[in-house]
Amino acid sequence: MNHLVLELLKSRTGTFITHVPYRGVAPATLDMLSDQVQLVTGTIPAVLPFIKDGRVKPLAVTSAKRSSALPDVLARFKSDAVEPAPGSPALLGAFIEADYRAWRNVVMSQKLVIE
Repeated sequence: MNHLVLELLKSRTGTFITHVPYRGVAPATLDMLSDQVQLVTGTIPAVLPFIKDGRVKPLAVTSAKRSSALPDVLARFKSDAVEPAPGSPALLGAFIEADYRAWRNVVMSQKLVIE
């Protein structure tokens, strides 16, 4: 998913960014901390400690609104930086379908499919 987020950013902004494949956000973050790469798309829990200590500068989130600490929500949500979005099964189905179409368009437009 992190790769697709980067491809979406590239396609929407026309920015040239070289994708460097990693086996997860942890090794990518380590390379960013050691100035081997300049940009990482990752999850909030994976990079939050480095944001808090000032070694990483966050540029954006991919949710519709800013991530909050949610102090009154179950502690696991807070520690995992999860933003609950309650709704009906029909709303979830529509979200999954729209999300699939959007990411499919990113994959196709960035020619990430190998035939």
